[in-house]
Amino acid sequence: MATWDPVTRAASSTAEWLHPNAKLVLVFVGDEDDCSSPQDPAAGVVMLGSDSPGSDACTRDQDPTNPPPNGHKLYDVVTRFVDYFMGLGRPVGAAFIESAAQTSCSGDQCTPGTCCQPDCPTAGTCGHDSICGGQAAANRFFLAAGELRGRGADVVEGSICDPAFDVILQQIAEIVKPPSGLELPTLPAESAITLLRIADSSGKTRKVCGRPLAPTATYPSLAAAQATGADWWFTATKDVTGSAGAWNPVPVSQFVYINPQGTCIANPGETYSADYIGKLPAGGCGDDAGVNSGDDMCALKLGGSATDWTCYAGANADGSCATATWNSATSTGTGTCICGARSKNCP
Repeated sequence: MATWDPVTRAASSTAEWLHPNAKLVLVFVGDEDDCSSPQDPAAGVVMLGSDSPGSDACTRDQDPTNPPPNGHKLYDVVTRFVDYFMGLGRPVGAAFIESAAQTSCSGDQCTPGTCCQPDCPTAGTCGHDSICGGQAAANRFFLAAGELRGRGADVVEGSICDPAFDVILQQIAEIVKPPSGLELPTLPAESAITLLRIADSSGKTRKVCGRPLAPTATYPSLAAAQATGADWWFTATKDVTGSAGAWNPVPVSQFVYINPQGTCIANPGETYSADYIGKLPAGGCGDDAGVNSGDDMCALKLGGSATDWTCYAGANADGSCATATWNSATSTGTGTCICGARSKNCP
């Protein structure tokens, strides 16, 4: 990530992210529209107070028929900014507190326009060059907000004329928070050998989370599941509010839900890490209706004989090995192959 030297007005060095998985959150605050210039990124395009909004230097200098050095200095499309930030390879969030037609707005309800603070000390003074209102409609800023949102970024918007910023600042705080879940790259072999931990900015473990919520019960709501106090659990889908019951724990999946009412909450600058053993082979193993036992399937897929392997699918209450099942429709099993005969691994 290149840094900008305001003295030399040139890219100087390469800065490292504080954490390889850090989320980039951008906050834009202004009472004018974007007037950035590709010819002089440090200075930008100056808006002239003597011109009326909509016909000032920012507008004039984007005219392609007006050649440099006096014109055609404004970046032509905001997509360039969106492409840059979305191309950094990490989650992105953005907040825009800009000049909007309405005094109070949130979400995607901000309409570009000029506004006036309702508590302006001098009545009737709001307008161009007034300290009590927006100077120019934030067309380009809100266009960038829409494009970022369309690319999957977390975006909030607010008006620069709001008498208080408590709502928008709370919304910004929400997008800065650590994620409420993880999507694992592969399917863990079993929940009992999956470890969720919190890593600090250096990658060192700061806290090991508790065991996942057992899939032995269903809950009438997400709040009811959260009230158990469990630190985390596996869910069938990434979106725990997408459908009724989506919040319920399942034996194992690629989706980890982190309970905000648990005791394993990451601080700013920290991140979650899931350590687990993936299924071997990737599709797992299991008893396919008696044609092959799980142990036979391990031998067929990995070599050796059935007595060299155990198709492990967890333990029963008495400590014995649970039976691994096989889904012929998806060619996946609930077990994973571990070395050693069943007589040794499943006493």
